[in-house]
Amino acid sequence: FSVTVARRKLASRAKAISAQCVVWSERLEFALCHLGVTGIWGGTTPAERHRIRRQVREAAASSPLSVHTDRSHA
Repeated sequence: FSVTVARRKLASRAKAISAQCVVWSERLEFALCHLGVTGIWGGTTPAERHRIRRQVREAAASSPLSVHTDRSHA
């Protein structure tokens, strides 16, 4: 029984509790906006939130609607 297995079990249990939370989306939004948040927030682990942030950045960068502000010509 390793530490990794124990952490996975705790994370699984925390995610199950989070799934029942009526404010899970607010908690997820908070965790996504604050990089130092650890543990399960909004039903996600820190690694999952990192992946979500990366996917959002990549989607925004490839979007034809993305706006790049260049204030040097203002």
